[in-house]
Parts: sequence; C-alpha cells; structure tokens
Amino acid sequence: VPGGSEDNDGKYSTYQPLTPYGKRVRLLKAELAPFFKTMYAIKANKKTVAVPFVKQDLPLEFNADTVWKYATQYQFTYKNGNSVDKYNATVLRTIANEKGLALYLVSGEPNVDKLVKNSKIRDERITWKDDGYEIFLVAKDRSINLHYIITAGGNIMDGKRAIDVNVADWAWTSGLKLKQTEGKKERTSMIFIPWSDLGCTVDKLPELVFQIFRRQTDG
Repeated sequence: VPGGSEDNDGKYSTYQPLTPYGKRVRLLKAELAPFFKTMYAIKANKKTVAVPFVKQDLPLEFNADTVWKYATQYQFTYKNGNSVDKYNATVLRTIANEKGLALYLVSGEPNVDKLVKNSKIRDERITWKDDGYEIFLVAKDRSINLHYIITAGGNIMDGKRAIDVNVADWAWTSGLKLKQTEGKKERTSMIFIPWSDLGCTVDKLPELVFQIFRRQTDG
C-alpha cells in the first residue's frame, strides 16, 4: 500500500503511514502489547466468585468448625492462568453477612525473611511496592469503584475511584478490619470489608466485579 507501513504480522496497513503520527501509533502499540496480553489472559481466566451469606457474626479468627465451614474456597493462579506451586500457593476463602464481606487468605512464603514491608503510614505512596494484596470492588456501572491495598506488614492504602479510573481519592478511609499472622513458611490475612464502604446496605448491593491480586517480590 503506497505510504503504508508493514505491521508486526507482515501485512501492510493504511492506518499506520510512515509519518510522525503513524510512528507514535506504532510505538504505543508496541509499548502496550505486554499490558494487553496480561489483561486478555486475566479476562480469559476470570471466574464468577460465589460468596455464601450467613446470619451469624463473622469472627476475625479462622476456624473450620465455625461459620467459616460455609465459606467458598478459591486457589490463585498467575495472571496468565498458570497454576502456582504449593510452596507459593495462595488460597482465598470468602463469606459474607448483612454487615459485610470477609476474606481469609493463606499464602505460602518460602522466604518469609525477604518479605518487603517498608510502608508504615496509611495511604503512604510506597505501599505500592510492598508485598501484599490489591483488591478492587467495582459496580458494573462504575458507580462504586473501591481500591484497597493490604501489605504483608499490616499497612493499608484505600481509596475511591471515579468513573475515570485514573482519578483516585486516597483521602477516603474505609471501615476495613484486618488481622494478620506470620509463620515460618506462610502468612494469613483476615480482611473484613463492611458494606457501608459501598454506601449501601446488603439488600441494595449491585452486581460487583471483584478482583484480588497478590504481590510477591521474593525480596
């Protein structure tokens, strides 16, 4: 095609002419390719998360003989959908009641002494770099868009995002409750998110998109 440029797959495209604009488009496409590859993999491996509702209180202690016996259990995979070896595996249990959502996580940590947990202050910007979990609770219409980071050191970063997901209100403080323990080869996290964070009661809950990621740096 006259004035066109060869694409990565060997085909020619009139949409990417050899102009400064075309070069910028090609550069952006190349730079974003790894991001989209990851996002497509996540979408392909997404699941419907079933959360049992119970009438009992939800204790911040896990005991399989208590109300936690009704919880559903999920195994984390890598972002590309591959399974994780048993030494680094992450198991999530979910359950809820009229007050909120409880998440119990057990994560294998072969090198507990290498855990990165430098942040000490709530909403501290270096929280992003710590080992831990990142959680999103989002209504399908984006009217609710909550973002939580829970570090291995027990620190919390929480914020609300608007329709424009790039704009976050980190001054917002959730009612999240957290209890964590650390062993020789694993760590546990009990996280309770009240429905009041979503600005609604349990009978008014919208359909939610729930995402949770584990960050494991191994130092």
